[in-house]
Amino acid sequence: MGSHVPADIPFTVRSIVEMGRHPHRHDPALTKADDRRAVEEAMLRTGVGELAERVYATLSSGERLRVFLARVLAQEAPIVLLDEPTANLDVGHSETVLAEAKAMSRASHTVVSVFHDLNAAAFYCDRICLLAEGKVRATGSVREVLRGDVLSDVYRQKMEVVDHPFRDCPLVLVVDQVDRPVPSP
Repeated sequence: MGSHVPADIPFTVRSIVEMGRHPHRHDPALTKADDRRAVEEAMLRTGVGELAERVYATLSSGERLRVFLARVLAQEAPIVLLDEPTANLDVGHSETVLAEAKAMSRASHTVVSVFHDLNAAAFYCDRICLLAEGKVRATGSVREVLRGDVLSDVYRQKMEVVDHPFRDCPLVLVVDQVDRPVPSP
């Protein structure tokens, strides 16, 4: 989700989300009512409806991220690319964003996301491609990729993977940090 909007242009949250409808502007099958419905639904699903008339530049970084997710939802794109979609979000908003991404996936959208949070990836992803030093290290289902031996090797510290006690997914735990040489000054 790109998040750059010029600070000197006083776009409202609603206008940012409405920009997601731009690709549909020449579709004769869609009406202004369709656009309004898509925008309102996207703002509701991401919890930014109450921010609709606020100027984008006055929002926190977490609020901005949710506005851009609303824009993505309003666009109704078949393929969605997300880069660290929960950066700068609290736990509740992170869960909302990831649940929306999973809902898009279940609704026949292709959703590709970059994660550093392995536990979020474990719960919300269907397939994982683990990269290490710019190379694909493992790819497959969550349980095929998120294994203690693989993660310990990639992250160079002891990691274990256990069954999550409340969710049907693995839980990645850092067991012990490996001693690394300290560079001399």
